[in-house]
Amino acid sequence: MVRPSFVANAFFVLTAGAWLLLGCAPVVVETRPPAATAPLDPTPSGSPASPASPTVDPELIAVAGEGVPAYVLDDIAAALRQGAPPVCDALGIACDFSVTVEVFADQAAFDRGVMNPAMRGFFALSGDGRIQMVSPLSSGRAELTYADGVSVAVHEFVHLALDQIAPELPDWLEEGTAVTLAPHEVYDGACRERLVGVALPSLEQMRAQYADVPAADLFAYTLVASIVATDGLDGLNALLRAPDDLERVLGRPLADVERAWREFVAGGCARR
Repeated sequence: MVRPSFVANAFFVLTAGAWLLLGCAPVVVETRPPAATAPLDPTPSGSPASPASPTVDPELIAVAGEGVPAYVLDDIAAALRQGAPPVCDALGIACDFSVTVEVFADQAAFDRGVMNPAMRGFFALSGDGRIQMVSPLSSGRAELTYADGVSVAVHEFVHLALDQIAPELPDWLEEGTAVTLAPHEVYDGACRERLVGVALPSLEQMRAQYADVPAADLFAYTLVASIVATDGLDGLNALLRAPDDLERVLGRPLADVERAWREFVAGGCARR
């Protein structure tokens, strides 16, 4: 499945548009010179990866891109080979599925070749075992550093990993989990610095009207992160496998889940 726009490109939607929707100025960070990416830690804070994390066969990850420097392709491949095992470990699945990454030299090339024409103008999307993304070297977006652009591949990998569990998850749960299990420092900073005094949507809005919620991906992340903080990865995994039975799976009423979420955000999204 190739996901619709509101769940396929969370990172760019957050950094480039969410602040405006929240009434805040965009976050602008200096793009550092192209270089091999630093080690990435996609594991949720407070939940270190198990020493027995599954490995990923390098042959299962193929990264290519016409007109894209070889070191960029290598950095994306390295990020996926490092990031995939802890993601699979967190989700309780085997990293035994193939992933093809197509990197486009620039936005114009992406828009010409994107597998979902509705996604023209976005940075990345995924579906059917495939990731398409703009080269992090040529994003044209000051708010997206090179390393951040590389890490988007891990975010999209989480979507493909979730497909191994359930191809049709609720949008808030799908996107919130993808942000939680991929590098999410920008989202943590947004929660601490940008959500003070901002009214959160209701849990019912997140479940029934996700596409209409401004900055929905940021809120989805804080909601899923609050569930992990309270119920651990075991609770999240149980919910991923029975998403329509939230109260039974988490063992508490919706009102308690929503209250814990609001307290989590009010506390700066600090995991207990």
